[in-house]
Order: sequence, then structure tokens, then C-alpha cells
Amino acid sequence: MKQIDCRAVSPLIGFILLMAIVMGLIGILQSTAVPQWNKAVEAKHLSELKYGVADFSEVVSLSASTGNPAKIVLKAGVDYPNYYVLVSPPKASTTISAKDLGIRVDGNVSVGGERREFRLENTTSAIIVEPNYFYSSRSKLIYEHSAVLRLEDSVVLRESDQSSFSNNSISLYLIKANFKSFATTESANLIFIPVSVGGKNLFSGNISFECFDEKTAEWWNATLSKVYENNSEVKVSRAGNVVSLENLKNITLSISVFEAYALATGEILPNPSQAQYNLIAITSTSFNVYPHSTLGLGAIVVDSYGNPVRGVGVVINDPCNGDTQKISDERGEVWYYFNANCTGNQLVNFVADGSTVTFNINVEQPPSSGGGGGGTFTLRWYKEVGNIAIRDHTWDVRNTTNQTNFYVNAIFQEGVVAFVPIYFVLNNTTIVSISDRSSQTNSTGWAYVNLTANMNGSVAIAAILGDSSAILNITVVNAGAVNLPPTIPNLVTDKKYYRSGETITATASGSTDPNGDPITYYYRFYDLTFNSLLRDWSTTNTYAISETEEGNKIRVYAKACDDSNACSQEVFTDVGVIKVIEIGDTTQIYDSYVRSTAANTNYGGSTVLYSGRTNPNHIWRTFIKFDLPPEITDARIMNATLFLYKSGHSGTPTTINLGAHRVLASWSETTINWNNQPSFETNPTNSITPPTTNNIYLAWNVTTDVQLFADGTANYGWCIKSSNENQATRITFNSKENSNTATRPYLRIEFAPKID
Repeated sequence: MKQIDCRAVSPLIGFILLMAIVMGLIGILQSTAVPQWNKAVEAKHLSELKYGVADFSEVVSLSASTGNPAKIVLKAGVDYPNYYVLVSPPKASTTISAKDLGIRVDGNVSVGGERREFRLENTTSAIIVEPNYFYSSRSKLIYEHSAVLRLEDSVVLRESDQSSFSNNSISLYLIKANFKSFATTESANLIFIPVSVGGKNLFSGNISFECFDEKTAEWWNATLSKVYENNSEVKVSRAGNVVSLENLKNITLSISVFEAYALATGEILPNPSQAQYNLIAITSTSFNVYPHSTLGLGAIVVDSYGNPVRGVGVVINDPCNGDTQKISDERGEVWYYFNANCTGNQLVNFVADGSTVTFNINVEQPPSSGGGGGGTFTLRWYKEVGNIAIRDHTWDVRNTTNQTNFYVNAIFQEGVVAFVPIYFVLNNTTIVSISDRSSQTNSTGWAYVNLTANMNGSVAIAAILGDSSAILNITVVNAGAVNLPPTIPNLVTDKKYYRSGETITATASGSTDPNGDPITYYYRFYDLTFNSLLRDWSTTNTYAISETEEGNKIRVYAKACDDSNACSQEVFTDVGVIKVIEIGDTTQIYDSYVRSTAANTNYGGSTVLYSGRTNPNHIWRTFIKFDLPPEITDARIMNATLFLYKSGHSGTPTTINLGAHRVLASWSETTINWNNQPSFETNPTNSITPPTTNNIYLAWNVTTDVQLFADGTANYGWCIKSSNENQATRITFNSKENSNTATRPYLRIEFAPKID
């Protein structure tokens, strides 16, 4: 019997069995492991997407306050890793869409001190970001009415809280989406362009708004019920997907409107639509005045949302002084000063974009009676305060020079008439001219007028307050030749910014006197911040700054007077006083570090912070942010320095640079980790080379960043990182939680009011 050789069969069977095992393992990995691995990739992407969408609320609010466009870049696509011999799906997309939601405002607002009916029926857009994952359940990130909500299996989760509603104010953001729905696997740019911002009015009435669906409406109902739980007058209710607020009273309402663009690729600069303008009077529109009086007429240019519009040309039709044009200022306001140089009924019109405001001004002849005038108030003339009242006065110029003061006292039912506008009118400016005057009575009912005697003769001057007047008849004698005042001088200060203890030195020059008289310069120092007089007119041109004036703006005045006491018009210049603050309170500091090898771990409660690298591949970065005080808003930042206390190191510190990089997105001390760390500027604001010495403070100059924050750029703090994260050197700092209070981080800022 022939014997069979099995030596060649056994390896073949073994190979087949091995391949079967390998294929089985691949199948198991493909069906179980790959989905789990890719779910982790999707979870990381969703986390990044949530942080990006959560920024919508902040960038829209910032854009409303600055009037500048804002952009958010979302990494929409999901890249799945390629595994050896395993199959991953292609790149997953994200769908970005918009849904129109109705909004209604019904009530009244206060404009120019008057209540006006205000109704608005309009729409805003909810922006929905929905990743199209292959393995995970679908999530919807919804930005609506300033909140970011996430719909997860019909459960509403809050990703970013609402910022529109509070007890005292409501900010409505109307988003006009110029897109409906699209899906992309690339980055998506969300651009918000403000078309109407900047308005604030006291509002009373009702507000209702639609929500994405009933589930998000229920979240809004619960949230607003808590906001107004201590206000028994406000009623919060929900009907389907509509939430209503009723009986709001005297809350500050602002409405900001944006056009929103979502772009899969590229960038555009669209032209936002223009709203129609309306003119609204902010002063009275009816006046009764006397000749040579001056009236301030004011109107505000607003759009259909009630927001002020700057840069609008307004034509002023003035039949008395001729037509002119004014441009609305940054508050949308237009002011025109009407001079009553004619008599009778005058109609002054403000006209812009088809809207007109008419001011009816009746210029009456002044009364002929002297003394008290017979009106509501009793007015009396005096040569000196507290002396005997006068109706007639002979002015001998030889005794008083050619300039002197006369005084008026106003009384109503034996009580003083304080801080009421008062006017002075002459019947002959050839004899006497007005050099200076009060614009209103003071706290004790007194006002003055400073007259210059030009030549001999008789003149009458009327003081007019409301419907009352008093006339003083003046006879000028021994006036001689007319003494003209000197020309306006030039004025400079030795610096524009000063510190406490330094002295302001002002220098007036360049004035000439038409009569060739000697000239003396006088100076006056005034605190604009607190509206207080620091030193009245004197020949002293210096002022020593005290600690109480730190952070204030000081106005320096100068004038030139000749030896006959004829003075030029005043000229002024402003200076700023530098203030130094240190922010080191733990309630104003947020700090943490992130670590590449503990990518999902938060270290916000650590007593130390790390920056740099340790082997084999541990990368460490410090994040720190400070709450900035409101007083630096729009200030000139002279210097800002960030201090961190170096308590240790590993490696060789002098081989690296540590940079302070301005952070570009929001983050939380209690949730930040390596995976969700915010983006930051590629180039550092300032870099330093750490010394080998420990237990010392290191300092970064961050002046340019703090100036940006003061000017309105969002403050997200700094990332402290090594310039070479491949170099195995790590620096240790003490955090705000460190028990040694003398070694905690702090920010030192020197600032002063901006001087234009």
C-alpha cells in the first residue's frame, strides 16, 4: 500500500487557517473598532464646532457695540483617519442653514424727552449648524436670539447663555440671513455685517418672538421666567413656539440689525441694504424769543429700527439767516443754532431723505418797560451784587476803564430762580458791545453781562428770562477812542500726558493788540472729568497735579488782555493725567494650563502653571485672562505689563523664548484643555528669554493688546508658550490659586484719557 506524504499539506492548511483568522480579526476591527475610533473623531469635531458656534453670541454683541463686521470660521468637514488595511468613510460634511423667525415689538419709547409710539413687526434668523456624522447621532446647534442651544435626541442643552434679556435692559439682535441651506466639507465663513446699530431708548410695552421649535421655546420660557421672577409686573408666557413678554416698563431697549452671509469658500464684501431715514426733534419745536437771542435746535436721524444714523446730510432751511447743511454726528444728532436776527414768525425746517422737522419760532419785539418787566419772574439790574437795584446808570469810562460788569437778579415769589437760561439784548451795539455774559442764572439767581464801551452815547440793554424782562438804560461818557481787544493767542502745554506730582506748564503767545497796548496772558485750569474748577483766571501758567486728578482730563484755558482790561476770546487745550492700576484680585483673574498628553484634562484649579516641553512629547501652554475695569474703555494705554512669578524650571531656560500670544476666542478656566484650547495670534505680542534664576517675576509688555481691549476688541487674555516646543525646557509659574499671595499673577496698566 502506497504511503501519502502530508508534509506539504500541513503548511498550506496552516496558511489558510492563519489568513482566515487575520480576515476575521480585520472584520471585527472594521465592524467594531473603526466605528468606535471614528466616533471619537466625531466627538472631538463636535466639541470644536460647539465652541465655534458658541462664539456667535459674543461676536454679534461685540459687532453691535463697535459697528464693525465680525467673522467666525467653522471647521465644517470631518476628516476620518486612514487605518492600515481598514476602510474609513470619506470626509463628512456639516449643513449650515437659516430659519426665519418672527419678532414683534409693541409699545412706546422715550425720544427727546417725549413718549412716542413704537411698533416693529420683523423677522430674524436662527442659524442651524448640523454635522452629518456617519457614526454618531445627529446634533443640531442652534443660534437664536443671542443664545446657542443644542438639540440632542429631542433634549435642549445650553451651549451659550442668552445675553439679550435682563431686568433693566433688552438687546434684540435681528439677523438677516442671506442664505438658506448648504453643506460643506471645508471651512465655512460666517460673516455678520451690522446695518443698523447704536440705538438705546427707554421702552414700555410688549415683546414676542418665535423660536426654532416648541422645545427651544420652552427653554426660553423657563429662562425668561427666572430672569423676571422678581418683577411681578412682567408676564412671561409661551404659546407653541412663540414666547411673549408683557408689561415691560421703562427698560433700555436696543435693536441691532445684521446681514449674515455663510460662505463655503472665499470671501466677499457685500453692500448691506440701506434703511430709510427719519428725523425726530429732540428739542422743543415751538419758541417765543426776543431779537438777538440764540436758540439751540436739535433733531436726531434714525432708521426704521430707531437706531441713530451718522454721516447723513441734513438741509437747514432758515428764512432769517439763510440755508445751510449739517451732518449728523456719531449719535445721529444734528444741532443748529438759530440767531433771532429778524422779527415775526419764522419756520426753520430740517430736511433729510424726505423727512422734515419744523421748528416754529416767534421772534417778538422786546417789551418797552424797565425794572421788573411785568412777567412771571421779577428781574432787577445791579451795578454790584447786593447793592441797590438800578434802572438808569451813567457809565464814566474814566473811572472803570472801557469794560465793566452789570448784574441781574431773578426772583419768583420771593425765591431765587436758579439755573434758568437768560438772554441779553442791546438796542445799539455801536455804543456798547457785549464781551461776555452768563448763559443761565447761578445757584442764587444771579447772572452777569460784561460790556465794552465803544463810544459816548445812550444805549438800553434788556435781560430776558422766560416771559419776563428788565431794561437798564446806560449813558456812556468819557469813552474816548475805541479800545479794541487783543487777538486770540496760541496756547501750548509742555506735554500732553502727565503723572501725579508733575506740573502742567502752559504757554500762551502770538497775540497782538490793535491799539499797541501792552498784553498780559491769563490762564485757567478746569477738570473736565468732574466738571470742577481747579484754578480761575490768573497770570500763573502752571498747575501741580495731585493724586485725586489721576485718570482725569484737564482743560487749560488762556486769553490775552491789554492794560485797559480788553480781553481776547478764550482758547483752550486738553491734557490727560496718567493713572496706574494693578489687577491682581483672584476674582478678576482666570488661569489654567493645557497639556498635549492629557488632552481632555482641565487644570484650572492648579496652584502652578506650565509653559514649554518635557520629554518625550509633553507640550505645556499657559492661558491667563484678567477682567479689565470700565475706566480704561476708550483710554490711551501708556503701558501694560503682564507679570508671572517663575518658581521653577526643567531643562535650560535660556535656550527658549516665552511669548505672550493674544488669544482670539473665548475659553473657560474650568473647562479648557488641550483639545478645546482657543486659537491665538501666531506672532507673540512680546517675548522674553527666561533666566535660570527662580522665585522672580517675569514681565511681558502687552501694551498693544490692552489698547485693543480698551478700544473695543474682545478680551480673551493671553497664551504663554515656548517659541520652540521641540526644545525640552519647561517653565513653572505660580497661579492665582497659589497659597503664597505675594507670588500670584497680576497685570499693571498705566492709562490716561485720550486727548484728540
